[in-house]
Amino acid sequence: MKISENKKRSDSTLEFIVMLDSRDLTIDFNEIYDIYSKDVEIKGFRAGKAPRLMTIEKLGSNFLSSKLLDHSLQKSFSELVKKHQIKAVSQPKISITKWVFDAFTENSENNILEYKIEIAIFPEGKLKDYKKLKINKKLFGDISVSNKDVDTVLEQLRKQRAHHHIVSRKSKTGDMIELNFVGKIKGVPQEKMTSSNHPLVLGSKTMVPGFEANLVGLKKGDKKEFSVIFPKDYYAPELKNQNVQFDVEILEVKEVELPDLDDKFASNFGHGKIENLISAIRKSINDEKIEQKTHKIETEIINTLLKNFKVSISPIMIEEEQRRLLEQLKEKVEKQGLGFENYLKMSGKVETEVEGELKNQAKQNIEVGLLLGEVAKIEKIKGKPENIGKNTLDKLI
Repeated sequence: MKISENKKRSDSTLEFIVMLDSRDLTIDFNEIYDIYSKDVEIKGFRAGKAPRLMTIEKLGSNFLSSKLLDHSLQKSFSELVKKHQIKAVSQPKISITKWVFDAFTENSENNILEYKIEIAIFPEGKLKDYKKLKINKKLFGDISVSNKDVDTVLEQLRKQRAHHHIVSRKSKTGDMIELNFVGKIKGVPQEKMTSSNHPLVLGSKTMVPGFEANLVGLKKGDKKEFSVIFPKDYYAPELKNQNVQFDVEILEVKEVELPDLDDKFASNFGHGKIENLISAIRKSINDEKIEQKTHKIETEIINTLLKNFKVSISPIMIEEEQRRLLEQLKEKVEKQGLGFENYLKMSGKVETEVEGELKNQAKQNIEVGLLLGEVAKIEKIKGKPENIGKNTLDKLI
């Protein structure tokens, strides 16, 4: 193995040009041949004992060349890392510039593998004196839970336990209706805006603005046509500012009866008394506000420190984090039952666009990790790797 170029870039990346000649490849090929030839059965010979050329022909020159390429890349990379004492922080980026190998003429002088390899190494950051930085004192203010906060939660719980009674009257705000609807653009039905037996509480504002208002006053069996102009900031690009015509049919109108706030109601949530339920809600809101406050303080501290933290990160490291975030997004979308392909259709994007949009987040994730690691080193914070980040933030707060 020969290294014709060795360069350390300013973005925490090492760059090498590696060349394996015919002799190197012959050694590697013999290792590959020994692995795959031992089980080859050819009529007239014991398994693995047929002549070399017959065995190569049986296995296939292309198959062996492919296995050799993988083996030689992995082997030479390991030797490179060991020789130069490199601590790679992600998978390397390899670009093959020359690759010639014929399994039938394995000793040919023409056989060669040459490739460029880029290896991300741990970035070295510089952090200014962070102990003199000022944090917005308003973030450290007292937390309070108002009666309105509690009432909002109680109302949500009442809606969860509501009873629905079918009525023959016209619908009004607060009623639950069941309907079929078809949305059209220039007369063409749109799958995304079509639904059957769709439940909807009038006034819930879960549909596009203007849609629910057109349903108030309708009763079971009524049909109606109306148009709605979608907002310019609508999440689906293809529907922004679009004039959509809806055909709707009301299948059912139900009056919503909310339960009284009494001890019986409280027992549904594991509390014998309504006072106990209210106390539990107040405590839960308080805990949530504390968590939100802590998160805001942490975010403020990190953002302030990042402005005083200089670090150059390898693009390879950022790309790897982008892919991790993309996989995370896919899992999240799948758990929601949407499916990633449908998510892409709804957003009007292709996968590469979504991955590209994650670049800034990926870069910041790495920066934050490096930043907290630097502070932990200065403050001599120890512990399990997964806890050091939190322990460091606790120290800063």
